[in-house]
Amino acid sequence: MDFKIIFDQKKCIGSGVCESLCPQFWHVTPELKSELKGAASKGDGVFELDIEEKDLSCNKLAADGCPPGCMQILDLKTGQFVKLDK
Repeated sequence: MDFKIIFDQKKCIGSGVCESLCPQFWHVTPELKSELKGAASKGDGVFELDIEEKDLSCNKLAADGCPPGCMQILDLKTGQFVKLDK
């Protein structure tokens, strides 16, 4: 895997931007909280999912469009967070 998505669900407002831009990874629940499909819970509302480079583009768009900014993407090769366009 090339990247890790780190998602803080407690900060999520359920806008649905992530799901509309990257539905293969994101889903908004009836409780109006986004879910990162297949992610592992790290406790305290934080979820992580490793992804391949081919999946970076739509997830970066989702992170860029997230109103509360509750997701980050870590480059596992460099150890640096992917710069968002916000």
